[in-house]
Amino acid sequence: MFYNYKSRFSIILMAVVDANYKFVYASAGTQGRVSEAGVFSHSDLRHAMDNGMLHFPPDDTLPGTDTIMPYMFIGDDAYPLRPDLMKPFPFRNLNSKQKIYNYRLSRARRIVENAFGILAYRFRVFRTTICLDPDKVVTIVFPCLCLHNFLRNQRSEAYVPLGYVDSEDMNYQLVEGAWRREGALQSITMCQARNPSVEAKKQRNTLCQYFVSPAGSASWQEHMV
Repeated sequence: MFYNYKSRFSIILMAVVDANYKFVYASAGTQGRVSEAGVFSHSDLRHAMDNGMLHFPPDDTLPGTDTIMPYMFIGDDAYPLRPDLMKPFPFRNLNSKQKIYNYRLSRARRIVENAFGILAYRFRVFRTTICLDPDKVVTIVFPCLCLHNFLRNQRSEAYVPLGYVDSEDMNYQLVEGAWRREGALQSITMCQARNPSVEAKKQRNTLCQYFVSPAGSASWQEHMV
């Protein structure tokens, strides 16, 4: 039941991360054979999103415009496209606007990657096989997440010193953080979620236009796609 597509035994950790590399939601323990999209679809997070229980801030205008936009999560291609969850355009036959949207989304998602990287870099139990029953592995995961958040609050500079996480040079090129050079995490392949809603597709297209407008564009983005 826990045998995954990489021919290993694993459990899945799905999490939401804020802009300060802190974990604000986590679900752990699902068998490794289950797709990430499947984990989300059966999660209490999905239930809370569907029922408006997360107390998102009210819709607001995009900076520099009169366009009203809801607050939202961002995710990768495994997750469904929803008004409260934006994902990239499929990486095939993209036009320049869609490439820029994907680039801007990837810059934000880099925060999530770095949060997981810091966690694995500092709590090295995650960098090798954990020879315990799955329920005991879950017992290890959640205290580590709590300690991670505590150290981000109380000892941030010591816990994540300069150079630990990704940064950008003067030309906005990625400078990889130390955790990446250590190989703390491996990339994973995920199933693509389908059937996005009409409203969510319209919202993504609005963001796509915004990121190439004078109000929402970044001066360097054309050179990154």
